[in-house]
Amino acid sequence: MNMGFIKNKQAFTLIQLIVSVSIILILAAIVLFGEDAISRRGKAKDVRRSQDVMALGQAVELYQNDNNVLPPDLAAAINIGTNQKFVLCSAAINRTCDGQIRSCLVLDDKDFLNGYLKGSLPIDPEKTATTDTGYYIARNGDQMVFGACSSYSGGDIEYVARAKVPAQCGNSIIEDDEVCDDGDTVTEGCASGTLDTAGTHCNSTCTAVVTLGSTEPCDYGAWSNDCKYGGINYTTSDVGGPSYCNITCTVEQSWGITCESIGS
Repeated sequence: MNMGFIKNKQAFTLIQLIVSVSIILILAAIVLFGEDAISRRGKAKDVRRSQDVMALGQAVELYQNDNNVLPPDLAAAINIGTNQKFVLCSAAINRTCDGQIRSCLVLDDKDFLNGYLKGSLPIDPEKTATTDTGYYIARNGDQMVFGACSSYSGGDIEYVARAKVPAQCGNSIIEDDEVCDDGDTVTEGCASGTLDTAGTHCNSTCTAVVTLGSTEPCDYGAWSNDCKYGGINYTTSDVGGPSYCNITCTVEQSWGITCESIGS
């Protein structure tokens, strides 16, 4: 038997093993350090996002403190409802934010930008122009919230500004001195022109609660004494008809009745 051949074959196998292990170690290092580099870049972008939304919020805080009002372009913030987000941009067009199509709030007031934001809106690290900054404005009660539409971590990056949003009756948010807010500026009850349901409502100025004991069968909207029937004055109802409606919107009479006289 040729022992030299066996030794050479064993030596070759050992070399192969060493090379294979070396290759595996090199590939593992590439993957490990590559992922680490991606992670560092992603985290750095999130830090930038946190700084940007804080800069936006603090700029509004300073502006309101100096002028006792919100920046003109942000006056529309009173119309932002619960769970709504508006992307900050320099051109009005719908944008994608956190996976959903959002409206754009144009922020281009030069006095505000030059005086409080170094002349321009901040832009998300993944964006390239102020036409889509990648940042949004929302509301938390009477406070403004600025946030990033996306993040490397997958979590929310937000800054709740101490700038106060003026109260707006009719937006379903109870703010400042409002007693109630049912989402409209109508005082429910008879003569509102709508059929109001039983329950708790709010008046047109959000200063008082209105409680209705029963649902209206009719509502005349404006009194005109169109008909007297059974000794009771009725007017042509605006809703709930065709019918006549009494002055308290509690009794409805059909058009088929014969009026005793015109109400007085």
